Amino acid sequence: MVAGAFATAAPRRLRPWLARRLAQPALVMDPRDLAPVMIGARRFGPQRSAARPFTDDELRGVKVPLLALLAERSVLLRPERARDRVRRLVPGAEAEIVPGVGHGLTLEQPELVNARVLGFVEGERG
Repeated sequence: MVAGAFATAAPRRLRPWLARRLAQPALVMDPRDLAPVMIGARRFGPQRSAARPFTDDELRGVKVPLLALLAERSVLLRPERARDRVRRLVPGAEAEIVPGVGHGLTLEQPELVNARVLGFVEGERG
């Protein structure tokens, strides 16, 4: 995450390489597309501490349908471990790793994420 912060000061010609290497698509996004994210981060980010991980008992207690989409290149968690833990502790949960994306998977693969979420919701209704 520190490298991502420093990368924002890099020359523009290096940003595509850094964006791929660090899994930080925001480095090359059109600022107009990134504006809502930045507004949200400034408004909500600093006032909140990092979320604590769910305990095994809390996960076992989940009784609603659950879809977990995990970024393969997340710097915040180990996606295989998280996927396996969700599958083991939440009966009927769907958990999948989205290949090649970092923590901002909704920015990097919005069509895929939308399709998975809509398919999950439609499947739960049917």
